[in-house]
Amino acid sequence: MPTVGCPQLTGWQWKKTTKKGEVINVILQTAQEISSDLIVMSTDGRNGFLDALRGTHSERVLHGSPCPLLAIPTGGFVASALQAESD
Repeated sequence: MPTVGCPQLTGWQWKKTTKKGEVINVILQTAQEISSDLIVMSTDGRNGFLDALRGTHSERVLHGSPCPLLAIPTGGFVASALQAESD
């Protein structure tokens, strides 16, 4: 399982939860269970034919989400700014 790093930022609170199951269903079910205000996901865009047909993970979460979704492109300005802030 990939390591998730949450930068220590003033005024931000992070809650890490690890669950097993189908990714999209688990994210949506957990967001519902804990009454999430926001779901944050990293994205590297579309990766091939299947993403074009069914959508990326972020797109699929967005369609079923009970709250807003913030998709942060990997390697983008926001990702690099958050990384610099946590160092």
